[in-house]
Amino acid sequence: VYMSEVSGEARQFMEETIKTDYILPSKGEANSVTILWDTIMTSMACCGVNSYLDFVVDGSAEVPPSCCISTPLNMSTSSIQSPCPDPATDLLPQMTQGCYPLLVQGSVPAIAASLAVVVIFQVAGVMLACCLARKVEDTREWYEMTSM
Repeated sequence: VYMSEVSGEARQFMEETIKTDYILPSKGEANSVTILWDTIMTSMACCGVNSYLDFVVDGSAEVPPSCCISTPLNMSTSSIQSPCPDPATDLLPQMTQGCYPLLVQGSVPAIAASLAVVVIFQVAGVMLACCLARKVEDTREWYEMTSM
């Protein structure tokens, strides 16, 4: 029911972190938000929340180097450095691919599995509670107070 609202809020939050907290290499030293985004963009071969346009500020089209690095699937520890092309003339595939759709797509199976585990434990708890209630009902005379 609230999926679209949560999805919109998550996208907005991610866009805000890029606009306010991400530091491009030409602007200064990387902070923890920058390192996190660089790791996400490198490992998932994506750029920004929607595309490289998330980093366009006041006409400056500087693209983070992590948008131009691709990590091959068979070599997870090494990265292939591609020079970042000028966005006005040439774009790499990962520069146009936003990270948000990839993150949502990857998280749905994990959320579904977590919900399935919770449901299984809840059903097991209800079944055990019913068994316990029946057992108490069968041996009720042991638990009733008698007058002396």
